[in-house]
Amino acid sequence: MAVTDLLAQLFSAWRRDIASVPVPQLVDPERGARIVRAAARVHASPDDARTRPRSRSV
Repeated sequence: MAVTDLLAQLFSAWRRDIASVPVPQLVDPERGARIVRAAARVHASPDDARTRPRSRSV
């Protein structure tokens, strides 16, 4: 049996094993969306470190 066949069998078995156990919902979608929106807002850090590139040259 070729190595690629063995890998295909291994990954197929792994997929079946993972898919057999349901994953509980960790965060409800509304709360998750609020968290993502809040994280997208960039606030100045206490030490004035740059968190994203500035649009003008430095």
